[in-house]
Amino acid sequence: MSLKTKFIILSVVILMSEGAAFGQFSVIKDIDEIGFMAGPNFSKLKGADVFGVSKIKTGYHMGVNLNYYYPNTRRWSFSVNFLYERKGHKTENELFYYIDPSAQQLVLGKQTIETDIWAITAPILWKYRLNGGPVKFYIDVGGYCSLIKKMEFNFYSPDQGSFTDTRNNINEFDWGVSLGVRADYVINDKLILTTGILSNYGFACINDNSKTSITTTSIYVGTRIMKARKS
Repeated sequence: MSLKTKFIILSVVILMSEGAAFGQFSVIKDIDEIGFMAGPNFSKLKGADVFGVSKIKTGYHMGVNLNYYYPNTRRWSFSVNFLYERKGHKTENELFYYIDPSAQQLVLGKQTIETDIWAITAPILWKYRLNGGPVKFYIDVGGYCSLIKKMEFNFYSPDQGSFTDTRNNINEFDWGVSLGVRADYVINDKLILTTGILSNYGFACINDNSKTSITTTSIYVGTRIMKARKS
């Protein structure tokens, strides 16, 4: 089974589990709010096989948000996000190099490996509203799956200089747990401004033969349009 197929199946399974909680449920017909979100993200490589010191790498994300409220309440809801994101990781390691092999002289230098990742990511979140009023605060809990389409590796070492290795259409699969907080400002009965923080904690080892995963924290702003209000 291809990784792309796994991505689709996992997304459908999560949506079906949500649908079971709703009873008769349609992903399209029962949308309560639809919106757009975008912002920066900050990624870091974690795991037992991280070589050197892991550094935070800044990227970005943008996409659409579909929001659904549970029947007869607006305190509980869930959302499906479809995001295009650029994330990655960076590691630094101090090593001794032979700058002049003939002189057999070792020099301490810094090796860096910086990876850029382009992916389509789908966080699916359960949301709980903490308060009422025009500014509403939420706690978001759920999971995500991500289809990685391109990875670019930028290497630098004092003895070899800089070089880049790019892999296209690799279809690597990433998945994990999502946790976040969000604030909504209700402008009127049709429009909401939203901002929040969402962290995706990856479980998949995205590098071959390496026990490493990526944690990505995103800051976003956006708007949502309300289709209809329920009691």
